[in-house]
Amino acid sequence: MRALLGRCGLSVQGYDIECVATLPGTDGRPAYGASPHDGSGRPLVGARGWPLIVLSRLALLDVETAVVTIFHEVAHHRSYRTAGHAGTEAAAESYGQRMYREFVRQRA
Repeated sequence: MRALLGRCGLSVQGYDIECVATLPGTDGRPAYGASPHDGSGRPLVGARGWPLIVLSRLALLDVETAVVTIFHEVAHHRSYRTAGHAGTEAAAESYGQRMYREFVRQRA
């Protein structure tokens, strides 16, 4: 996924992306992704020491869902970095959708 995004000019450099079978959401339902932070708002990091994005199998059902989920979580990380909180789900989803449209445009 990282290579495919890079070929389309949508780098996820600076993030560690890990996949898990299932990911429990805050509402108890399965989640697509997460951008975990500690209680002080610092991002949890992956194997390379970069902010972690966790994807569940749900996020990998198709390319559209994967791209939207990855950039949804990137939006949360950026919000933590700039505003000190995760931002809204609506704003993160909007960013994910916008990046997917750019992905489609670049692949055409």
